[in-house]
Amino acid sequence: TASLKSADKVFNEWLDYRNANSESVPYNLMMSKNKFSQWLGHSIVNNKAFDNIIKKTGGADVVFTSQYNDEADITTDYIKEEDIIENDIKSGLVDYFDKLQLINWDANIVYDEELKEKIQSKLHWTYDYENTFNIPAKASVTELKTMFGHGEDEEEDKEILLNNSGKNKYKEKVELTFNKEKGQADILKGANLGTVYHRIFELFDFNMEPTEDNVEEMLSRFVFEGKITQRMKDSVKIDRFISFAKSNLYKRMKAAYDRNELYRERSFLMGVKASDIIPGCDSEEMIVVQGIIDVCFIEDGRYIIADYKTDNVNSISELSDKYSLQLQCYAKALNMIDKKGVSELIIYSVKFDKEEPVALSEELRRGE
Repeated sequence: TASLKSADKVFNEWLDYRNANSESVPYNLMMSKNKFSQWLGHSIVNNKAFDNIIKKTGGADVVFTSQYNDEADITTDYIKEEDIIENDIKSGLVDYFDKLQLINWDANIVYDEELKEKIQSKLHWTYDYENTFNIPAKASVTELKTMFGHGEDEEEDKEILLNNSGKNKYKEKVELTFNKEKGQADILKGANLGTVYHRIFELFDFNMEPTEDNVEEMLSRFVFEGKITQRMKDSVKIDRFISFAKSNLYKRMKAAYDRNELYRERSFLMGVKASDIIPGCDSEEMIVVQGIIDVCFIEDGRYIIADYKTDNVNSISELSDKYSLQLQCYAKALNMIDKKGVSELIIYSVKFDKEEPVALSEELRRGE
């Protein structure tokens, strides 16, 4: 789009160049012009793309040059100032009378029954897949559990503590709050404390005899190696790890460790149908689910999945209800990675120093 102050003068200059029947625009002519529209005019004046301007201005007859039928992929038009003003006036009048018609419209009269039904149909239209609105495209297992009515976690969502490279962020994530009066760090509590226990269970040394002195030495070594902080060490109770080492779950994990079949903090990313993991959902929408399995090991050719929990609940049975969906997702992920099948789901409660089984479907047992 270009605005020409003296259109007739410019057009005549272009037509003079056309009549000269030059095959190309001379270099000195192009360099003397400082507007793109002038360059363009000289370039297309010998082409059929310029015919529309010639007809509108009542210019000279069309001259069929060697460049006339070349495909320029350009269309031209010439609009005078008075044409623009006239169109604006017409448009304003149409808008004015349309407004008057709408103001005086009798809404009680049905002017077109078919049109009325179409409008009502659109106004009352409902989306067939409205039940998929709350289904996320990607989520951690913990987020899904919270999202669909299985309660808030009393631990940090460690699945979100992994960056894109998979580097563990426990140490960076756990921060201590300071007692303003004493100016000292408080002992870790709640979700942060749960994260610390998970970190130590992840690092637990199965090669040592789990005595109180050995566990103390192990924790001090973790601090020295920079795997946990001194404050993290001071926040946990050693007797919790002694009790864990006396459990049946520990013995089975130790045996798997000796067979090189123990896997701790196993991360996964899988695509599943919403209906497969969300109770009561019939949507086939795909969800990308990420998670980290605390520990899994192979026993008699099948996987055992265990999850550590530090929740402050009244009874250990509450944990199996609360975390059932989470462990079912872990089992499904393992079955997608490895078709061995899962024989058991176990929750180990740090508070109660004992393990609790979680119900497992037959499909997951079979590795489906």
